[in-house]
Amino acid sequence: MSIKQLATNFDVLYRRVSDRSKVTEILLGQLFERSEAEEKYHKALEKISGQMQNSGGDIDDLLKGVKIDLNQRAQYYKQFNQSYKHDVELAINNLKQIQCQFKPLIQEVLKMDKEIKVALDKYDRQKDKTFRASKDYEEAAITLEAQCWNKECNPESRSKAQVRLNQQLVYKQENESALRQAATIYNNLVQSYNTLLQNGIQQLISQHNQIFSIAKDIVMKILVYEISKTRNLQYDSEQFFKEAEKYLDPQGDPLAPGPSSQIGMTKENYPKVDSQQNSSFLKTIADQISLSHRLNIKRETVSQQQLEVADEFDLILANQQFIEDLKEVSINLINKVNNKNKSKNNEDKQPAGVQAMVNRYKDQYGESQLIKIYSFIKHIIQSTQEQQIKGWKNIPSIENKVLEEQLESKFFRELGCIILESFRQAGCSQISQFGFRNIITFTQKLLEISQREGELILVKRIITMISTIYTIDDKEKRFFLQDSLISMPIWKQIDLWEGVIYTTIEAEIDKSAMKDSAQFTKEQIFKDKNVIYSNLLSLTLNMINFKIDKQEIKNVLNKYARVFQLFELQTQELLKFADNDGKIEPNSKVNSLSVLQSLYYQPQANSTIQGPLGQKKVVIFDKKNPLSSNLTVQKTGGNQVYFSQDTPTRETISPQISPQQNNQQQQQQQQQQQQQQQQEQQQQQQQQQQQQQQQQQQQQQQQQQQQQQQQQQQQQQATIQPQIQQQSILQKVFTPQNSNNQQVQQNIPIPQQSQQVQDYEQPKIRYNSHPLEAPKSNNQKKQS
Repeated sequence: MSIKQLATNFDVLYRRVSDRSKVTEILLGQLFERSEAEEKYHKALEKISGQMQNSGGDIDDLLKGVKIDLNQRAQYYKQFNQSYKHDVELAINNLKQIQCQFKPLIQEVLKMDKEIKVALDKYDRQKDKTFRASKDYEEAAITLEAQCWNKECNPESRSKAQVRLNQQLVYKQENESALRQAATIYNNLVQSYNTLLQNGIQQLISQHNQIFSIAKDIVMKILVYEISKTRNLQYDSEQFFKEAEKYLDPQGDPLAPGPSSQIGMTKENYPKVDSQQNSSFLKTIADQISLSHRLNIKRETVSQQQLEVADEFDLILANQQFIEDLKEVSINLINKVNNKNKSKNNEDKQPAGVQAMVNRYKDQYGESQLIKIYSFIKHIIQSTQEQQIKGWKNIPSIENKVLEEQLESKFFRELGCIILESFRQAGCSQISQFGFRNIITFTQKLLEISQREGELILVKRIITMISTIYTIDDKEKRFFLQDSLISMPIWKQIDLWEGVIYTTIEAEIDKSAMKDSAQFTKEQIFKDKNVIYSNLLSLTLNMINFKIDKQEIKNVLNKYARVFQLFELQTQELLKFADNDGKIEPNSKVNSLSVLQSLYYQPQANSTIQGPLGQKKVVIFDKKNPLSSNLTVQKTGGNQVYFSQDTPTRETISPQISPQQNNQQQQQQQQQQQQQQQQEQQQQQQQQQQQQQQQQQQQQQQQQQQQQQQQQQQQQQATIQPQIQQQSILQKVFTPQNSNNQQVQQNIPIPQQSQQVQDYEQPKIRYNSHPLEAPKSNNQKKQS
């Protein structure tokens, strides 16, 4: 029985026993008054009997029998009244002893109820504190890993990040220990509260029976006395006790419970809480990072039985050639069932490649395993067709129950994703309405198991696929698989999206040639930052399509832009893209290598910029710290903008000053300004020398870039046409566009060639469609 039900039973029983004790108290009081009346009655009978003894004559003989009867009746009443009065006094004392136990009992229950509330509040606060500590630990771990990827970070910053990760790990473990202690205290109180309520109910039942016994004994004695006068009361007594038997069990009282409790005890259903914090995708990632950096973290032990029971199909994933052959078989079967292979002679034959695969891998994996794999492929593709697939006669069909069991294997989840991808690769993204319903069920089950097993890369691939598979209704309106799965609760897990972001970027960084290289160039750094920026932009669009809260998206973008140390311009473009729900194209110059290089190599000291660039607020990045924003912008006149790293002064209102003091202050200010101007001139001369050296280096780089540009243009002219049909609209957003060259003029004379340095960019390629982006429906196109 739950705590809430026990508390309700205790409350109803306590009020019922308390009310009946008061009724019994009133009854005993009335019976005590009757004993006094009976005493007066038998004294009157004795007096009458004494007076009759002095009478004489015939009346004496007549009343002789009556006198004896009256005397006997008086003696009988006297004896009964003495016994009756003693029993009533004893019953009153017993009832008072029972009533004295009510107050301590209810006080103990209320005290325990208050203590359990305090313990639950402490547990909730500690749980929130532990959750925040776990989030800080996850962010510290990812920050350390990001700094290990970023070759700009010096060993000191990485050491600080590792120290912070150690501190966050210790702090998280302390909070988890406190959480377990709070949970233990709370669970012990819940158990004690449960025991107290059960004991209290038993005690109230016992007290109820005692009260009933007291009233029953007194009433029984009275009825026996009355029965001696008249036998007619015998029927009434039988009916009375017959009805009284119904109230022996107070919990089975047919009367409905009274109004809500007034004793202050709550009837909440206190459940037992878990002393362990729920695991998350980011916690698993953070633990892996901590283990890779040899931090003191407890590994989750795996039982020997789990190690021995390994899935035989998972070993096949290592054979990449076999996986590629399965892709080819899936594509061929999809083409066959969609009537792309119209040869009638091949209707009863197996698709090309199947028999070759059987002969090739039969000795390696066995015929039974191959049949299970082909049955899986046949079942999923068959579910998209109303008619039976011709061919593959030797491949048996499987049931949906067997399919769900197979999805518990990592290999079959990978194979299911490959089959979904094969629909797009075969050019059969459109599915009939019959098959579309079956694909929805299969994809939903595949997503649920994949996210439960923490396979975030697989989840990312499925997200890409469900935006391409669609069906068309009778009104020729497209319905995408993504629209049918948008109500799944997994999309509301921000932790899932953060894990997808991290694993996606991690996979891209692993492909980088500079990840494990000690030597690297600035261009490689910019390329890695552009890869991170592009993936964040693509995943932002996915979160928008799945109706994630805009503020949650911005929080995630701010977090990972800070962790991966993106440029401020890239961060602002991401937030702007999220604010506008992905309806505007981000600035293509944000991921242009030449623009980022010009910002990155900008000198740290004061400089004057003219032209259209000076009409906008430009952020100059510190060479050592690109995220530094301690820069100010001052207009000097015209289109010139003066950049300075000095801290801007605040405007203050000064009190009224005399003219003499004002003149003295003006003279001091003029002297200070002259000294500052002299210092600035000296700094400018030093900067000019540095700038000349930098410009010479830029000229050399420009000549090398022009040679590379000519070679790349010749190569791209031969391949530009097929790329137009395959690339995505998102890559159109990310492709740098040719911008007008902006000339930066310094305050010193500079050679004519150094003033005309242009940004070198790759040739611009436009794309019409992309298989990764879901085409808009007719209604969406009208709205947009």
